Amino acid sequence: MSVSVDVEWDTTPEELSRSLQKFLDILMDEVERAVGDIALLIEREAKKRAPVDTGTLRASIGHVVNAIGEGYFEAIIGTNVEYAPAVEFGRGPVTADGKALKFTVDGETIFRKSVGPAKAQPFLGPALHAAEGEINDRLQAAVSRAKRRA
Repeated sequence: MSVSVDVEWDTTPEELSRSLQKFLDILMDEVERAVGDIALLIEREAKKRAPVDTGTLRASIGHVVNAIGEGYFEAIIGTNVEYAPAVEFGRGPVTADGKALKFTVDGETIFRKSVGPAKAQPFLGPALHAAEGEINDRLQAAVSRAKRRA
């Protein structure tokens, strides 16, 4: 059994190529915008979930979207606060080598050989999980917008 198909174009190959390139450009613009929207959604969720003492951790949470190749984007959501991993994942006890640890709590100076461990207080991982349902929806919406714009 064989099947044959005849295809006729109402445009020249050059016009078709230009139209496809235009659609691809529009699609990439929409996908980049959607990735930024998704990153902002996760950032906001992480800020809601971050534990607050001084507010430094919460205020430091941000995002950036990068093009990492033709048609590929990455969103990085996080913080540059050095203690953020210990908050997200917890940590074992901290010990002093030779000298005691010295810190102040409520105006009182305290000396200890070790402190901790610190219990995990995840905020970034749960923020991503909370947004999972939105990710595919927002990317599909980006494709739909690109179709309408093309």
